[in-house]
Amino acid sequence: RAKLSHSYDSWGLNLCFLSGCHDSGIQGEPGINCWDLNENGVADLAAEDTNQDGVVNVNDCILGSGDTATESRQYYSSFAVGAPEFLDVYQPVGLAGVVTDPIVDGCSVWEWGINAANKSTLVAREGYVIKTTTYPHIYTDASNLTRYGADDCATACVSRSDCIGAFYEGIQDAQGATTAIQCSLLGKYPVSTLSTEWFSQFSVETANRDLYFEGLYFDRASSGIISACSN
Repeated sequence: RAKLSHSYDSWGLNLCFLSGCHDSGIQGEPGINCWDLNENGVADLAAEDTNQDGVVNVNDCILGSGDTATESRQYYSSFAVGAPEFLDVYQPVGLAGVVTDPIVDGCSVWEWGINAANKSTLVAREGYVIKTTTYPHIYTDASNLTRYGADDCATACVSRSDCIGAFYEGIQDAQGATTAIQCSLLGKYPVSTLSTEWFSQFSVETANRDLYFEGLYFDRASSGIISACSN
């Protein structure tokens, strides 16, 4: 190993040569754990147990760089109105309606699935949460235009090269009004590891699937799903 050596210059200052000298300095701020998606310093089992093993630890850390996307990308959303951006999960039919099966998703991210409790779920195959962010539900921007948190969620996903989709859920105040949404961006497991994993959202008894998604359809600005892919 390289041997450390010290000498003194003409002013009597102690000089250290070669790497390995560790003088005490100012203590820096603690870093953010790689599994802490919302950066709140707390292990949130529901949101941050990405490998679904019941604990939050280094094994839940996210692969991928999260670089800004440089290629042209598009998205489909259950909140969008009209083709080609609309991700078709539910269709009104007369006074009622039915879920769309299979789901019409231009990026082929979401599909119907059945979980271990035998409930219907929306499934993003090979997807896992890479970041969660809170946005205002509906707000007016500096140009006095009405904006939606659902659109901010979609924009956040499209801008990342490693995001394949997202889901968002409403956050209610004490009076039960939706004031914000929590947006969860989804990445894709590498084919070589955990390729059989999948992420599901909005589970419901299969017999009540149409009724449940009817409610979701008519409040699409509060809860929904997004897919993203290259043009």
